[in-house]
Amino acid sequence: MIINIIIILAIVIVFFFIVQYKLKQKNEQEGEDIEEIDDQTFTVEKMIEFVKTRLNEITKVNLYDIGLSEEELKRRKNKK
Repeated sequence: MIINIIIILAIVIVFFFIVQYKLKQKNEQEGEDIEEIDDQTFTVEKMIEFVKTRLNEITKVNLYDIGLSEEELKRRKNKK
C-alpha cells in the first residue's frame, strides 16, 4: 500500500517537473521569435504594393467558387 502511494507521488512529481520544463522552454522560445522589423517595412511604396496585390487577388476570384445565388451570380457577371 505504501509502495503504491510512493510510486504515485513520484509520478506526479516527475510530471510536474516535465510540465514546468516545457513551459520554461516555450517562454524562452517566444523571446527568440521576436521578428526584427526593418525601416523598409512600412514605407508608402510597400503599402501601395500590398494594397494593389490584395485588390488584384480579390477581383480575380472565380465567381463560381463564392457560392452565390443564381441571381447574384448574373448580376456580378453583368457588372464585369
